[in-house]
Amino acid sequence: MRALVYRLNDLEGMRQMEVNRLDVSDASVVASIERVIATLDAQIKAVRKEINDHIDSDPDLRRDRELLVSIPGIADTTAAYMLACLGDLRRFSEPGKLDAFVGMNPAVRESGRWKGKTMLSRLGNALFRGKLFMPAMVAVRYCARMRAFYERLIGRGKPKKVALVAAMRKLLHIAWGVVRSGRPFDPDLAIAG
Repeated sequence: MRALVYRLNDLEGMRQMEVNRLDVSDASVVASIERVIATLDAQIKAVRKEINDHIDSDPDLRRDRELLVSIPGIADTTAAYMLACLGDLRRFSEPGKLDAFVGMNPAVRESGRWKGKTMLSRLGNALFRGKLFMPAMVAVRYCARMRAFYERLIGRGKPKKVALVAAMRKLLHIAWGVVRSGRPFDPDLAIAG
């Protein structure tokens, strides 16, 4: 499944490159670029079907996907990336270990007397971290509790980007909790702090 998810990411990247070329290309090559885009669209559709078939054929993966898509902001594609890149979330005994695995744990940058900033460690799976960005934006926009969490951070003077990264971590923690508990997302239980 990991190979399929990485292939999907590659195909989507290639499609975006061709779309970008289409905007600036000479009229003589537009038809060729459009054919390549159509071919990539067909490949993307086929790989997505393979991913869904793989998940549907395994009862554990299917159960975990259903739990993950109950979370606002996480849809089938993000759930597939999560299942492929992270494996079974139950293997992490606490959400902080999942943060470290993904590379979303804080890392203090300092040396001697120099005091730097606290940033993400970025030691984990960069592809997956990138795939959490849009789901976090959707959750902040459409989930009242997540929006309140985000706005509370903004109200404390945090920059919007920092607040969004905190929302990404919160989404990861919620996913961990939902899968570990085996219960669908409940906004009254999920978001505190």
